[in-house]
Amino acid sequence: MKYYIVNDTDRPYMRHVAVKRDGKFYYLHYSLRNFGPVGGLFATTLKDFGFEAEEIEGGVLFRKTRDSVAVYEDCSPREWQGETRFVLPYYKGEGKNG
Repeated sequence: MKYYIVNDTDRPYMRHVAVKRDGKFYYLHYSLRNFGPVGGLFATTLKDFGFEAEEIEGGVLFRKTRDSVAVYEDCSPREWQGETRFVLPYYKGEGKNG
């Protein structure tokens, strides 16, 4: 599964990590889950920010393992602004295959 930071307006940090389902983005962080789908034309993968994702029991472990190659729409560098190791729950409580 791919994980994203949606649009240039979302600060690139753990609370704004999203998944894409049926063409729409949904936040994983518990404080933003109830907002429903997030619109977005421009999304950057967490891989571009230098993260690897590992599915673990009950969630996903994200670890920053390399430098960011992410850029804004105008091609200027876009650096990660938060923790470099964190866990988020699966989207809407779904398991690894859901």
